[in-house]
Amino acid sequence: VWVTILCAAIIEVASVLGYITNLTEISVQQLEYVTRLVEDLPPPNPPITIPPKII
Repeated sequence: VWVTILCAAIIEVASVLGYITNLTEISVQQLEYVTRLVEDLPPPNPPITIPPKII
């Protein structure tokens, strides 16, 4: 029984970490996009919002 609970907990932590990683990547893309706009360079494609992976 403990093994099952442990596995479930690990999967939950992994999904939360994946979600945070996705959010971080999105913010970095948006920062780069805004920076290029401010620098008056031709902007890249607007960042695509990635939905969190649900396990």
